[in-house]
Amino acid sequence: MKYNNLNDIKTVQIEVTNNCQAMCPGCQRNIDGVSVNPTLVTGTKGNMPFDIVKKALPVELLKTLERIEFNGNFGDAPFHPQLKEIVQYIIENKNDNLFIEMSTNGGMHNPKWWADLAKSWMFNKECCVWFAIDGTDNKTQQMYRRNVSYDKAIANARAFIDAGGNAEWQFIVFDHNKHQIDTLYKLANEYGFSKVKTNNTRTSFNMIKKEKFIHNAEKNKKHESRSIKQTDGTLWEKGKDKTKELMKEYESSDHYFDTTTISCDWGDREQKIMIEHDATVWQCCYFVGSYLYGYNPNPNTWKNYYAKKYSADFNSLYSHSLKDIIVNSDLWKRDLHESWNNKMNSPINPRLEMCANHCGKHTSFFLSDNGFDQTIQ
Repeated sequence: MKYNNLNDIKTVQIEVTNNCQAMCPGCQRNIDGVSVNPTLVTGTKGNMPFDIVKKALPVELLKTLERIEFNGNFGDAPFHPQLKEIVQYIIENKNDNLFIEMSTNGGMHNPKWWADLAKSWMFNKECCVWFAIDGTDNKTQQMYRRNVSYDKAIANARAFIDAGGNAEWQFIVFDHNKHQIDTLYKLANEYGFSKVKTNNTRTSFNMIKKEKFIHNAEKNKKHESRSIKQTDGTLWEKGKDKTKELMKEYESSDHYFDTTTISCDWGDREQKIMIEHDATVWQCCYFVGSYLYGYNPNPNTWKNYYAKKYSADFNSLYSHSLKDIIVNSDLWKRDLHESWNNKMNSPINPRLEMCANHCGKHTSFFLSDNGFDQTIQ
């Protein structure tokens, strides 16, 4: 979608910080679960300044916006020291239909902090916090979500719920925790979670190249080295036959990426944008996760072509207003949309493999699926 004004945006995903205590092996924030990605600026400088938050969520936008998601590639929003003040700013300037959501590991702060947050957070019944907890005991939790205590995360989630907060339990299914699914639903019901999300994340994005989703976690003082495999799950089984049939129309995965029809999930379907912790504005979160902060695929079309075409601050809220970026910058008003009709080796506005892999024909097999969420009655 080409944005003509701020009111064309329906959802903003904003990463207000890149700070996080966890060392999840599958996260780009760290290296093999033992050290922080050296390309990131962390600590106080990793927090988005409040004045930039206001530029990311200007009053004009808040008057028409439908949803704000505190989420992203690197950080956990409760690490921002002014998160509650940010929520209050939103409350003071929002329209009646706006609601907010947040994904968190829940291991930061104490139960009182979370109970206090619930009192301001629930200004709309649709507001929600997703607690990402990948086990039903601390031993299992620590296998993937390193440095996040199961007991502390659950205590914080329960305090949020008991104070009136709407919470969902987000559970990535691995080979090492799939036996806990029944216990997961039992505990979620007991503790008052409104929904469970059993998630086989990124499944559809690994299908074309038939990649298995395996993380290698190195040994440190608290954890043994291990190879962590996500289960194929329902989505894989549901989509693999359709994908196999689709791929008969193409000579190879590269041919598919070069020619598949691209329908931007974030822009066309959700009218959603991504604002990173460094104040850069993107059409989706996959730009940063695919091409920046240490991830350098071959070829890196973004680095080799687009980054050379634009000024370094073309999409920075330090230099431009949000409206100026999404309405007037060449990437947003022309180049990205033209690229979807080009090939990956086109000399002008080449197609990004990222776009084909995340928003090609095969991804339509999954859009109607809820990530097999289940509402707890």
